[in-house]
Amino acid sequence: DEVRQSLIDNQDKFKKYWKSLDAFSHGSQELELEKAAFLLKKEGDISPVIETSKGKMIVQLVHRSPRTYK
Repeated sequence: DEVRQSLIDNQDKFKKYWKSLDAFSHGSQELELEKAAFLLKKEGDISPVIETSKGKMIVQLVHRSPRTYK
């Protein structure tokens, strides 16, 4: 996708728009955001552009926390 590639190629230009998400578990975010995030395999991977109720987003996996059970 052209928008995604532009963001990747020009990260410094778009940093002011970046928002950091705290770690989250299944069922705590919008479905499309969760799907995109949990499909990322390794740290540094970047999702395709996804549509959420808050607008278009791209997710980058920064750190995967170990799974915990309650």
